[in-house]
Amino acid sequence: MRESLQLAIALGQCALFLSCSANPPSQSTTGQEGGSTSSTTGGTGGAQTSSATTATTGGYGGSINPNMCGPSDQTGIATCADKAPPNAFTPIVEWEWAIESGSITTPMVGNFTDDNGDGQINLCDVPDVVVVDMSGIIHVLSGDTGVETVTFQQTVQPNDTAAFADIDGDGNPEVVAVDYSGSGLIAFEHDGTVKWFGEPSSTMALYYQCGAVGIYDLDGDGAAEIAAFYQVFSADGSLLWEVPGGALGFPPGSYYCPTTTAADLDGDGKQELLFGHATYHSDGTLYFELPNHGAAHPHVANIDADPEPEIILTSAAGVTVVEANGTVKFGPVRPTGEPPAGNCWGKPLAIHDFDGDGQPEVAVSSCTTFGVYEFTETGLEPIWAANVVDESGLSSSTAFDFLGDGTAEAIYGDEYKVYVFDGKTGTILMSLERSSGTLVEYPVVADIDNDGSAEIILVGNYPHGLVALGDAEDRWIQARRIWNQHASYVTNIREDGTLPTSLINNWEGLNTFRCNAQIEGNQVCDPAQ
Repeated sequence: MRESLQLAIALGQCALFLSCSANPPSQSTTGQEGGSTSSTTGGTGGAQTSSATTATTGGYGGSINPNMCGPSDQTGIATCADKAPPNAFTPIVEWEWAIESGSITTPMVGNFTDDNGDGQINLCDVPDVVVVDMSGIIHVLSGDTGVETVTFQQTVQPNDTAAFADIDGDGNPEVVAVDYSGSGLIAFEHDGTVKWFGEPSSTMALYYQCGAVGIYDLDGDGAAEIAAFYQVFSADGSLLWEVPGGALGFPPGSYYCPTTTAADLDGDGKQELLFGHATYHSDGTLYFELPNHGAAHPHVANIDADPEPEIILTSAAGVTVVEANGTVKFGPVRPTGEPPAGNCWGKPLAIHDFDGDGQPEVAVSSCTTFGVYEFTETGLEPIWAANVVDESGLSSSTAFDFLGDGTAEAIYGDEYKVYVFDGKTGTILMSLERSSGTLVEYPVVADIDNDGSAEIILVGNYPHGLVALGDAEDRWIQARRIWNQHASYVTNIREDGTLPTSLINNWEGLNTFRCNAQIEGNQVCDPAQ
């Protein structure tokens, strides 16, 4: 199949709805909000098929050194030396996993199985892809073939993106999700067995319709804290503290879909937890609250000349930038002029250097546009924008520098297609038809098969439950082999799934958000133009 897809692309007839032309996005009529199509073959979780070939080792980034089974070094950011050949962007479908119910949450990548039989799970094993289907079942798929290796037996809430990390220090990852009823959290061991049911939460029951779990070591004491729906829980699922009043400005039942993040904003060595409308210290005391600002998705990066980070918020009103102490820098702004109807501007975003100028830009979507924008002192200046269709959901995006040339490509999925855009020009490098209710799901990038070359993974409704894309000749440079949660920014998690007790500020190195990073020689690196 791999060879036939390469031939199809060479002929300009990309298979499995994969289009490599630069045609503008067009509206389809096949998407359904939160839905899935039926299948005539049953079984637990629906029909499952895998049309896959094992990825070859020794791709552009080279095969994995057996002595590098530990996590990549996050103590410093090197300059990447590897660069892909020019125009090395020929995406193919490496494998596809079909599930009758489809999926509507962001997939995750990590090591959950002992593939080489050495009695331990580490980075010398093939990474796994973790996906939650719309019936609430968690599936673990081998990253090199797409074959399902573990099926979790206890169902979870299918509209919420789960997270994983080693929360108990046993050297293996645990998955934390919202239970199916939405009344509390549930944690699983790496093999799918239930670890614990968390403390019941009336607050979570109000907001559980969609959102994302985040795992951090907020106070640097070696114990994990779990953030979900305006509450913080301990590593055993007990409630530590919660935000008074929950999501200000958004009534229970609204599809705001909270995606919290954490950062050390005041330099005391402990992380603050950002909920959008308010930010709290690790012990639950209020750091600052934004008056007259409703719920929002928070992101952290350094976008100006001073060394302190800024907080970039997306809400129904638009994009707002706030200083680390809570002072509003500008906003809300809506750079396309699209009015604040519904929740068109309340979608999570991605931050990367898209044009190679050494400064971060932001990839923002609304209901009808997706584009890349420069930060100015008073707002956002468009570099380019494309027409998309996401009237019903809260689709997000990511970015990755597949060629190592210092300019990142933007990856975005709306209700009908997934796109890869040239980050500098907005040229469509790839589009893939799929149907999705979107919510807060988005494609992610990681090296899922240990071949030394990055892959893109994305979810959708049946038959495209999950699709893994790679370069036809494995020329894309290597990404880290982990993606553990929705609000991911590289330094939030080590490659082996352990949490750093002393968090490295992401804005002082890569200065990206919701984007993966390159690795070389087991070290995180940043490509230069």
